[in-house]
This record gives sequence, structure tokens and C-alpha cells, in this order.
Amino acid sequence: MGHRGEIFTRKIYVKDGEKTYFFNIKENRYGDRFLNMVESSKKKEGGDFVRNSIMIYQEDLIPFMDGFSLSRTHLDKRDKTMLSLSKAKEGGRRTFHFSVKWNKFGWGSIFISEERADHVSERRNETILIDERDLEDFLKGYEPAMSRLREEKKEVPAPSRPKPVKVRISKPSRSTTAKPVKAAKKERVKITVKK
Repeated sequence: MGHRGEIFTRKIYVKDGEKTYFFNIKENRYGDRFLNMVESSKKKEGGDFVRNSIMIYQEDLIPFMDGFSLSRTHLDKRDKTMLSLSKAKEGGRRTFHFSVKWNKFGWGSIFISEERADHVSERRNETILIDERDLEDFLKGYEPAMSRLREEKKEVPAPSRPKPVKVRISKPSRSTTAKPVKAAKKERVKITVKK
């Protein structure tokens, strides 16, 4: 395991270093694996960078991949209508919003927003923008990361039934005097052991 729980990392530069995408598969202290997708872009004024981060846990993998796939298809068809859809695991704490928008020059962009409930029941939103001209480079990081996250998915073994344990129990005699003691009656008890 790498620095700060990193299992896999890939960095993709686009627009001559003006924007960088990071794809980091990490494991938290509870053993949950997730993809931390980060967009870092240079501010127009000054040399500072703005970072937006989306986390995709293994349980949210299918809804996220479905939403991204639909967005890509819409972009590839050059359908100029604005696409807006939401994907979430039922009962999950995260909702992903995908939209495809077109600028006045005819270039399309995919916007991916993650809405998540924090532990204090506040809603938090993060958005990543993927310009159509950067999509090919973006996919060089996205596809290996998603493939790796699917491989890392832990299979939960089926619960095994506990094997019964046979125990013999004999009753002690009631008297402690020197009288002859009858042999105690043997009883059989079936006990199951939980592991």
C-alpha cells in the first residue's frame, strides 16, 4: 500500500499543464476502496491551482459508470441538446449528476458533480469538467483506474454454517457422604459454535 493508502495512481496533463487530472485508488482505514478523481486547474489570474475532487466507492461504481457512459454517448453523437441525468445507488449517500453542455463555438463538455451527505448531514458538492478536446487524454487515466477498481472489489464470502459440536455432560452426585453413589445419567447436548 502506498502513501496515504494509495494502491494505484495516475496523473494526466492536458492543455499544456494548465489542467491535470489525478486518478488515485485508495483504501481507507476501514478497508473500503475508492477512486479519488481530482481535477486541478490553474486560475486565470495568479499561479494558484483550484482542485475539485470526486470520490467513487466500489458500491457506487455501476451507477457512476452508467452515467459517464451515457454522457460520452451523448457527446459522441454531437447531440446539441443539453443532457442532464442523475445516478445513485438506492439508499446510498452519494448522487452523481452528469450533464453535457455546448459552448458558443460548438465544443461540448461533460460536467460530473458529486453530491454527498457528510456525517453532520450537510450536503457537499464537487464538480469536475471534462472538455471534449481533453476527453481522449482523460480516458487514459479513467479507464485503467476503473478497471483496477473493479479488480480490487472484494468478494464477500458466503456465510458458512457453524458445525455442531458434541459435548457430553454428566451430572455430579447430590451427596458428598460415603454412601454408594449411583452412576450419573449421561445426557447428550448439541451445541453450535458461532465464529
